[in-house]
Amino acid sequence: MLIHNGFVVASCALTDGRRAIIDVLVPGDVVGLDHVVVSRPMSEFSAATGTAYSALQIASVRALMNNHDVCLHLMEQMAQVRWRRDRLAVMMGRLDAEARIAAFVLNIYQRLRHRGLINGLTFNLPLTQEQVADHLGLTLVHVNRTLRRLREERLALIDRQVVIIMDIDGLRDLVRGLPEPSYLPEPWIKATPTLPV
Repeated sequence: MLIHNGFVVASCALTDGRRAIIDVLVPGDVVGLDHVVVSRPMSEFSAATGTAYSALQIASVRALMNNHDVCLHLMEQMAQVRWRRDRLAVMMGRLDAEARIAAFVLNIYQRLRHRGLINGLTFNLPLTQEQVADHLGLTLVHVNRTLRRLREERLALIDRQVVIIMDIDGLRDLVRGLPEPSYLPEPWIKATPTLPV
């Protein structure tokens, strides 16, 4: 599915009822590309908000991959998913709660800005604190305390699903050394490809 509007979370449910949110997808992301090559992917997807999307048939996507430009575009999408998940593993393994939330906020901000969906330091983040906790490997109490600390330090205000970045350089200082996203220097496809619905 190609997301046109709204946020989607990719999660993995454990047998004891717990779940881990392994990715947060924003408008412009393609959901479920692994279904093109894997019959039983690990993650399941659910809308975090009202979502508008186009569903793509697997057979049609496979046929489109014969086109060099489309194939490179899809590979870039898959690489971005891999990068986000690898970066999440590094964050959970090496960063404290404050740095994890700072990295998460900066990542969503950069992706929305890169796609021209925002142009200021304020954006909607339609996830609950529980979902943020499930994504960053923290407890709900820890997320709540950390959000309060970010507000008190005048770095970011996250309240009622709205993020206001007050000190972007301060947030970046918290995550210094964490790998930054690498975008293609120029689009492989000059215009958005028309994918069958």
